[in-house]
Amino acid sequence: MTNYNTQSLEEAYEVFGSNLKAVKDVIDANFELFVNLWEASATQHEWFVLADKIHREAFGQELDKRVFDKGWQYRTVNHPDIEQAKTELLGLICGWW
Repeated sequence: MTNYNTQSLEEAYEVFGSNLKAVKDVIDANFELFVNLWEASATQHEWFVLADKIHREAFGQELDKRVFDKGWQYRTVNHPDIEQAKTELLGLICGWW
């Protein structure tokens, strides 16, 4: 997980914004897999496999399963609206809940 302890609020926004963009770009690159999971109302484990893949591609390190599990409680990745589901996954991967 990224450390947002920076010198200023502006730097924190910049870091967080670049992280959001990195994750969004990787979700978009894996959109077909995302859609397949979304259409199947995938399980938490199935979503974790994709989230971990996205996190590795965006940040070069595995996603902490405990962080994912905690975020899963607050995010609705199987949301009926696909765009909202994508936003939910983005927030879950970035630890924003």
